[in-house]
Amino acid sequence: MDISNSSVQENEQESKLRVLQEVLVGQRDDLSLLCSIIEYLKSHKSVGLDNQDTKKFTEKIQVLKLRQRNRYELIDKEINENLFEIKTGKVDSRLFAGYGKEIRKLESGLRTLILFTCDVIEMMTLGSTVEDRVNDRIYYFDKRSISLENEMLAMQGKVTTIYNN
Repeated sequence: MDISNSSVQENEQESKLRVLQEVLVGQRDDLSLLCSIIEYLKSHKSVGLDNQDTKKFTEKIQVLKLRQRNRYELIDKEINENLFEIKTGKVDSRLFAGYGKEIRKLESGLRTLILFTCDVIEMMTLGSTVEDRVNDRIYYFDKRSISLENEMLAMQGKVTTIYNN
């Protein structure tokens, strides 16, 4: 392998690591936004949400879902590219496929929290006929969001360690 080819591969690897880091940062930002929404909802459990609040939070959730869909597509693209490069012999490391799959699992955990937040918003909307399980949903959200954040931090540490080596 000549030096120029090695340099190109290193640049490609750095670029892919940067993508993984950006995905993790986006996930943590979205988790932070979800936590702030849930905190607001906790403080309004007794009075519920008026139509304006419901609309505001529903719009925020739609933005989160769009960003999440974009991240899923990006992660899948990176995983598939890595697997293709392995098949063609261009690289011999499953690093990106492995980390991509772990990051995708984190994204799925975030999706679950988004769904629970949507449930809470729907249940708290004034005039809602949906069964009131707000306390259960918030309890689960609190429990899972803490563990998900820790998992995200651990993964970010792994990716940063590789990036710095």
